[in-house]
Amino acid sequence: MNSIFSNGLLYVVGSIVGLSLIYFLLLSIGILTEVPDAVNLKNWDGSWYSSIVEDGYNLSTEGQSNSGFFPGFPYLWSITGVGVKGIAVINFILFLSGTFFLSILTKTGLLEFAVIVAFPSTFFFYLPYSEALFYLLGVLLIFSWKKGSLLWMILFSILLSFVRPAFFFLIPAVIGIVLLSKDPLKELKTTFLIAFSLITGATLGFLAIGLEVGDYMAYSKSQVNHWGHEFKLPSFPLTTWRGYRILWLDGLALFVTILAMLALVVDFINVRFKQMQSYFTKLEIVGLGYLLMIMIYILFFHPLEDDRTTMISMNRYVFCNPFLHYLLLRRMGKISLTRRSMLMIIISAVIAVSFLGFPFASVVGLDQTKSILFLTGLFGVMIASTLILFKLKYNKLVHILFVVAGVLLQLYLFNSFLKGNWIG
Repeated sequence: MNSIFSNGLLYVVGSIVGLSLIYFLLLSIGILTEVPDAVNLKNWDGSWYSSIVEDGYNLSTEGQSNSGFFPGFPYLWSITGVGVKGIAVINFILFLSGTFFLSILTKTGLLEFAVIVAFPSTFFFYLPYSEALFYLLGVLLIFSWKKGSLLWMILFSILLSFVRPAFFFLIPAVIGIVLLSKDPLKELKTTFLIAFSLITGATLGFLAIGLEVGDYMAYSKSQVNHWGHEFKLPSFPLTTWRGYRILWLDGLALFVTILAMLALVVDFINVRFKQMQSYFTKLEIVGLGYLLMIMIYILFFHPLEDDRTTMISMNRYVFCNPFLHYLLLRRMGKISLTRRSMLMIIISAVIAVSFLGFPFASVVGLDQTKSILFLTGLFGVMIASTLILFKLKYNKLVHILFVVAGVLLQLYLFNSFLKGNWIG
């Protein structure tokens, strides 16, 4: 037991020190330009959470207000009493603690752990955002579910849904277990309890915001009226803020969700029509279902930008997701490279770049020729990024290259965020 916690401490300290050293090395030689401080760390959503901590909730009838954010994270921030830099450090520790629990649960080594920490979007975990708290609670839900601790599952489901309204994503994902089970009735009890717990947590969140502003529909009004999150049919080609500069990242996230959808569809056909056993475990089904619901949310509940559905924040929703990380740590480097698996990946990539306009429409900020080159390159990156999943002769080298590229991209995106640029 002591060795486990020693390794955990090494993971946490090593990750914080390692990323910090690389960042300031790149800063000292001029590749990066921004020093994190109490002002630039609060860019974008950080300022909304900070306003809740400092002044409480408010609801504006004229424009966006902080009542569009759930209370779990700002309440934690308020309880700690720390400043912006302090909560950023706490958040990174929460995230790394979550990855450590996942590494124990999935029995993975340091290199696989490094792949997760190196994801380009991981920098959101060391910002004053709700990602880190949501991540740790999600991991603890996975952990308690795997261990069969029903009471802890209920508790972490409530807390998870108090930090962000996860019921929209998780309830359909949990129902997926019933649909892909040989004995659906056996799964109904757990499904009902988790669904009830998620709704309870969300209700507490709605009430907490409503009590402060005097309107129990404050969250929904803010999200629908001023953030554009209402049901609408998708408008193609998809776009995102910052044009092609971020489209590659949100495009990769879109690709992951499409791949998850195809995996579930194939598994459903095998279980229901071919009488086969599901290829996935219960928690893997939940993870894939969660990713599928992210895609549905983006396509049908996201705002429009120039009459096109925008994927803003999709990379954050997908790549900072504990259920995706669980899937990766379970399967990374263990899947056989077959024609069927490659065909699914290629089909997913084709659908993704088609949703982004290939080959008929220009990417925002690029003309037709450059758009085709850009999306062709993105198609290649989509295919190449899946190599970490397969059993390959030079598997460790692939993982190391992924880590190096991921860390450099992560720190570049972090630097860009500090400049005030939109990432997610």
